[in-house]
Parts: sequence; structure tokens; C-alpha cells
Amino acid sequence: MDKMGIIQEHSKIKLELYRLYLESYLSVLLTTRFFNRIEVIDVFAGSGISQNEEKGSAVIAAETIASVRKEHNKFGKQVALKLNDSDTNSCAALTGHLNAYDFASVTCVNADQYIQSWNPTSGSHNLFFIDPHGYTQVSTTNLSRLFATQHCDFLIFIPINHIYRFLKPSHTPNSQEDSGFLSELGFEGDVRQVDVNNYYGPIKQFLAGLGIEEAAAQTSSNVKAFADVIIAALRKISGSKYVYCQMIQNKENNNRYGLFFISHHVLGAEKFLDAQSKLKRQSQEALPQMTFDFVAQPETESILAIVTFDCPYDNVALYELAIENGIRPAELKKFLKDTDKSKIEINSLPGKKRNSGGLYIDYKHFSESDRIITVTFRS
Repeated sequence: MDKMGIIQEHSKIKLELYRLYLESYLSVLLTTRFFNRIEVIDVFAGSGISQNEEKGSAVIAAETIASVRKEHNKFGKQVALKLNDSDTNSCAALTGHLNAYDFASVTCVNADQYIQSWNPTSGSHNLFFIDPHGYTQVSTTNLSRLFATQHCDFLIFIPINHIYRFLKPSHTPNSQEDSGFLSELGFEGDVRQVDVNNYYGPIKQFLAGLGIEEAAAQTSSNVKAFADVIIAALRKISGSKYVYCQMIQNKENNNRYGLFFISHHVLGAEKFLDAQSKLKRQSQEALPQMTFDFVAQPETESILAIVTFDCPYDNVALYELAIENGIRPAELKKFLKDTDKSKIEINSLPGKKRNSGGLYIDYKHFSESDRIITVTFRS
């Protein structure tokens, strides 16, 4: 929700993606033995319920955890929802909304202080949900350290269209173009009364902390190219290959937001891609009722743009390559089954027996390094 306590249409898409990912993420982690404890952390949690009576990220997370934990927690794992906000009124309201959830806790401290003192619990896996108004509250040193922490996933919401345009040398802020953005960065009041240096400062500081110079925005040909710059920076800082961006836009196509995701684990990445795909289908079905939708883009990058031709890939390598490039295993397997057989060659590895049509491109075979087939792409 914004500084006025309102959840806007673009935020509803963000929150639904968060819910879908959390649902999928918990369903998997609760049924594995990899981690003893799961923690979901929202450092800018707000009041829980918006002024327009919409559920915020904290309440959505609490409801999702309660539902999934009831259905899937056969190992009795601990799940904790840790919520923080620097505003005392918001914390008081949030505490009231979460009384029914014994796994939820609320703290009321400065966000920078919270992140600086945070360390992962031994044996835990962690999911951070980070909203844009926090960029002015957290030092880039702390963000960089956080993103590099193992056993952590991050869903980060960035008003990328505003940032890209505001860093262009030809751009001069005005109240119409900046509507709704200043409040997300922590500014209030009339844009025309905001000092330009203060206005640009938080954005420049955030990007500099990611290792992105202002010139990167100025030389990027469009918003998508600038998003790729941010992805590359996040990959470098986090040390992870699994970084993605999904952009949404309003119907007038003059306002875009980027949903960036970082995972340090291939399974976490796969579950994000599943949630993303499900939300796309939902948004297409509800298209007439939505003022924001997904930016038109290819569903996935073709595997043919990634592989080396005439070079055999086993099923384990193909699974990892696909996830790294945002291709879901189901999509890759469909492509292989539908492709002209003169363009691909599939063979069983020595000592392995392939079931009829089996491709074995999945996390189970990846995690067990169970290599059964090779696929060779022909030009």
C-alpha cells in the first residue's frame, strides 16, 4: 500500500504474485527435509489492511501460511512470519489484524536497523518481500549484504519506468508524470515543491548500491534494456544465476513496474516461474476488469537461442539451463515433444533405460544427478 494507506491496481497484481509464489514455495519446502524452519519476512509490512479495505502483504502472507501449513506440513516444520514497520500506528493496527496467527510476530524499528541486525536462523530458509518505499530507508550496503545471503529468496517491487525516465538527462519531473511515485519513495506533498537533488538522491543511491551508474539508465535504449541492467547487477551482488523480472503496465502503457525475483536455489526459481505463469493465465482471463496487465513479451526465451547446436545435453544439464533462462520444465518438455524430430536427437545414456517418451527434465532427477538421456539440437 502507498503512503496514503491505499492499495493501487498495480499493487494488487504484485500481491497476487506474492501469494501464488508463497503458496507454491511453502507447499514444496514443507514436504522436504532440506530445512527445519521457514521464515517469511516483510520489513515494510504496513498496517495489514488498507484504507480502501484491501488486504496487504502481511495479512495475505498470514492467511497463505495458515492454509498451506495445515495441508502440507507432514514433518511438523516451524513456519514463522516476521513483520516489521517503522510506524507505530501501523504496527499497532497490524498486531490487531494478526492476533489469530500464533506464528506471526511484529516489530517496530527502523528498516535499516532491522536488516543490519538480521541473521538467518540456523537450518532455516527465508523469503523476503521488499516494497519500493523502503529504498529510501535502507542503506545499499545492507541491501547488498542481504541479497548475497544464502538460503534466501527475494521478491522486489521496483517502479522501473519512473526510475528509467527520471535518470534520463532530458527529463524534468512534473506532477502529472510523477503521480503516485513520490509516495512510494517516501515523499509527500506537491512534486513541484520537491528539491530535484533530494528527489533524485534515493534513486541514485539505490542504483549505486547495486553497482549501477546513472549513465546505465541514460544509455539504455528502453525500459526493458534498463531492466536487464538491473538483473545483471542483482546477479552479480547476489552471486546467483536465478534472477528474473516480470514487468506490468497500465492500459495507457505509460507506467511500468518491475517485479524482480532472486533465488539462491534452483527449486525456488522453478516455483517462482510456476507462480508467474499461473498469474499470467489469471490476468488474461480477467483482462477486461484490470487496469494493469503484463507487458507483452515472449512467454519464454526459446531454448534454441541458448543451446550450442550439435552438442549433447543430458537431462540434468537441460533442467538447470532452462530454469536459469526462465524456461519452465513443462514448457521445455512440450517444445521437445512438438519439435520436428530431424531438429533434435534424443539418446539414452549407457546403462540407462528410457521409458517411452520420457525426458526426465525435472528437479527430482536434477537433485539426484540422475542422468538418463542426452538431447542434441541440430541446426
